Amino acid sequence: MSSRRSPPPAPAGGEERRALMNTERSKRVSGPPAAAIALSAILVATAAGCATRTGIARIIADSRNKSAEDWPGGAAAQGWTNDLSNLGLRDAINIALLHNRSLLAARQEREVARGRLRESYAAATPNITARGGYTRLDDVSRIQMGQMDVALGFEDNYSADITLRQPLFHGAAIPAALKMGEIWSFMAEETVRAAAQAAVFETASAYYDARLAREMINVNEQAAAFAEALLRDTRSRKESGVASDYDVLRAEVEVSNARAELLKSRNAASIALMRLAKSLGMRDTGSLSPADELAFNPQPRPDPEDAVRTALRNRPELRRAEMELKFQAEAFRAAASLWWPQLDAFFTEKWANPDPHASTSDTWGDAWTAGLALSLPLFDPSRDGRIIQEKARLEQAKTRLAEQEEAVALDVRQALAGLQNAEELVESQKLNLQRAEEGVRLALAGFANNTRTSVEVMDAQTALTRTRALYYQALHAHSTAVLNMKRALGILDAEFGAAGREAEDHEAK
Repeated sequence: MSSRRSPPPAPAGGEERRALMNTERSKRVSGPPAAAIALSAILVATAAGCATRTGIARIIADSRNKSAEDWPGGAAAQGWTNDLSNLGLRDAINIALLHNRSLLAARQEREVARGRLRESYAAATPNITARGGYTRLDDVSRIQMGQMDVALGFEDNYSADITLRQPLFHGAAIPAALKMGEIWSFMAEETVRAAAQAAVFETASAYYDARLAREMINVNEQAAAFAEALLRDTRSRKESGVASDYDVLRAEVEVSNARAELLKSRNAASIALMRLAKSLGMRDTGSLSPADELAFNPQPRPDPEDAVRTALRNRPELRRAEMELKFQAEAFRAAASLWWPQLDAFFTEKWANPDPHASTSDTWGDAWTAGLALSLPLFDPSRDGRIIQEKARLEQAKTRLAEQEEAVALDVRQALAGLQNAEELVESQKLNLQRAEEGVRLALAGFANNTRTSVEVMDAQTALTRTRALYYQALHAHSTAVLNMKRALGILDAEFGAAGREAEDHEAK
């Protein structure tokens, strides 16, 4: 704490006082011009902006280069230790619920909601702020008291204060803010639930695609092996004089076509495995190989109206839209509260040098103030504009909810129709497969007895290959239709609930 300063003695005479004033005026005028200072500040700010943009570009480039250099070459590089060479569908979904990147990102919405909820408490809890300041005066006002020149302040001024402000009444804004925070938490849960269902659907769809691709490889391998065996037999028959050059040429073309289809199916299988690996959160297929077979498992079809009601209860996007409507209703309620008076309580403790109770005392002192602050809005165009906006957004939320309900109802009906069509397709293709197999058997028997040509056998085999492909495609379509029906009903998380809980427990640990 500094001692109180004594004011400097007054100049002895008028000439000396005028000389001192001229000296101080010269000091002030001789400082750098304001225009030069402003120009320097602009140049510094411009240079800093350019440097900032260059620095950001360099940071982004370095980050991308590091990501490219560190990109793992396989599952082992990501820390995968599980053997995925015999992966079942449920195991795949368990892995996706733990590692799917879209789901991992969606789970961060819970943290966002936690932050929003804590932020909403600010509307009802005290606000405490601390401030400090230092002011240096170039000159201090003085008054002439007889022969004495008395300073009315000091060149160095210090202050610090702490202020507590407690909202008491802001209309409905405070309870509306708290409720909006709670609603946001529920919205986050539905966002995570929707992401979990999307991860299940994506993984199961990719799994079925990979299984279909594997079956298509088997079908085309059988077709290629059959074509090669028939070519050898046809060449042998030509040497015996039973087959013609055309028969051999036709058999060679069939072998080339079969091999081309086999290459296409292997490429499709590779792409399907890549998609499955991505849904599992993997960057490389590694030893990934689906184990479950495509099978026909007829599902009971619910009544269309009952199915729509189930979807209206369970679809996460509808539940979120419902909460968005409630959220917007509270936002409109908070905006309407701007018409109400606002009452706050406040308390401030201040420390300052000079003493706040004695401005001529060059010592530290403290002072406090407390009271109530009442504000009543009389004219504020922005308030009316905000109310109009929030009311319009409320109507938009109502319309969007109704639109989504109609879209969900249509989605459910389409899913049920697709499931029925898929079941009928499997039944028809199963019968066609039996017919095609019998056709090949008869063609081979006739070929052995020289009553059928190799061309007829190849035609029968081509029909069988196409029918087998259509049969497995029908099985794939049915499995996908069942999955799509459960998605449309919003029950995918119930279907794989155990996997979902296991994933959540693992994440919590």
